[in-house]
Amino acid sequence: MKNTKGSRNPHQFVFPYAGRHLFIVLSDRKTTCLLYDRLPYTSAVVENFTQRLTPLLTPHLRSDDFTKEWSSHQRLQHPMCGACVPATQAVFYAFDTDNLVPHRAVDDDGMMHWWCKDKITGDVIDASAAQYTDKGILPPYEDGSSADWYGWKGNAQIRSLRLLNRVLCDSQMYEVDGDDYTPPGMLPV
Repeated sequence: MKNTKGSRNPHQFVFPYAGRHLFIVLSDRKTTCLLYDRLPYTSAVVENFTQRLTPLLTPHLRSDDFTKEWSSHQRLQHPMCGACVPATQAVFYAFDTDNLVPHRAVDDDGMMHWWCKDKITGDVIDASAAQYTDKGILPPYEDGSSADWYGWKGNAQIRSLRLLNRVLCDSQMYEVDGDDYTPPGMLPV
């Protein structure tokens, strides 16, 4: 994935840990961690994951900046509007694959929309597509291009990590100070 600011590896924040995977989201105060099992990347598992994710895509996922910028726009009436970034990041980090690439494009209303695309098959995974399709509108896939995350230091957003934690019920989310990511109650690996 290339970017004018330099290429980043979005998987750099997920690594094997104690037979599972550890996803870390750094901030300037604390590090939020999610210990979880990455899912097999099959069409049936993707469909199941997306079905569990979709009902969680509600207005509480909107960033304050997004809500402020688009507060008077009619599209905010759809609960998924503004949830595409955390939805895309949850899909991206859920699966045990390097085939998924985050994509984005500006839609006809001037809003940036995000989704994942399989770099081999070209299949699109867009858990928040209903914000368009419910109104008979096609999401802006034709104008899309790969993109790096715009979060703090190229990190995923904490709201995405929380969303992933809600979908993967056997995951464990916790915060740490410093660089010891050992989950509570576990001995360091």
